Formats: sequence, C-alpha cells, structure tokens
Amino acid sequence: RLMMLSSAPEQADHLMRYHRRRHNHAVKEMIGLSHAAAAWPEFADAPRWRAYALDVLMGELDHQFYPDGVQKELAAHYHHSVMTYFLQYVEFMRAAGFQPPALFEARIEAMGDYLVGAVRPDGYLPHNNDSDLDD
Repeated sequence: RLMMLSSAPEQADHLMRYHRRRHNHAVKEMIGLSHAAAAWPEFADAPRWRAYALDVLMGELDHQFYPDGVQKELAAHYHHSVMTYFLQYVEFMRAAGFQPPALFEARIEAMGDYLVGAVRPDGYLPHNNDSDLDD
C-alpha cells in the first residue's frame, strides 16, 4: 500500500509535465490530476496539482467548445464524452469540498442544450463527423 501511495505524486507530476494539450484527452488527464489532489490533500503538492488542473481545464473549455456550447470536433459522440468528463470533474470536486468556478456550470448547461436540440426523434444523437450512434 505504501508503494502504491508513494507512486501517486510521481504520476501527478508526470501528468503536469506530459499531458496532452488542446485535445479531449487533456480533459481526462486533468480530471485524473484533480482527483489525485482531492483524494490525497496531505501531499504538499496537492494544492498545486488542483490549481494546475483547473487552469488547464479552463483553457480546454475555451479551446474545445464554441461559445454556444458545441464541441469543436463537431461530432455528437465526442461532444457527449467531453461534456461527461467536465460533469465528472464538477461532481467529484464538489464531493471533495471544492467549488468549481461558476463558469463550468454555465458552459456545461450550454453543452447539454446542444445535445437536447440535436437528439433525433428516435432518441439517438446525430451520426455526424466520426460519431458513433449513441442514445
């Protein structure tokens, strides 16, 4: 258990140095970093990990989504996936006692509005760009 716990800061530092940028994988990686920060606040670098993850996520909100809430890959499948990642971030951080910026909720609501407007009468999202047929 100690070996596993001692590897957490190594992984967190690795994510800070070598994460993706301007990509949906960056969102998932920064959620992992913020989870480590919230799960192990006793690590001295936990506040730095949390702040860094938030900074990158804020940038990804602007880079990955148009102002109307549509994900820039213009694929409903990716839109839903990345929106879900941001929702996971908000839910986990709240459960850990941290309040994400209000901008997150407004942007996530716009993302959801797109999905509500784009869903087909049969309950599936459009099969646009390289989307899968998701319900």
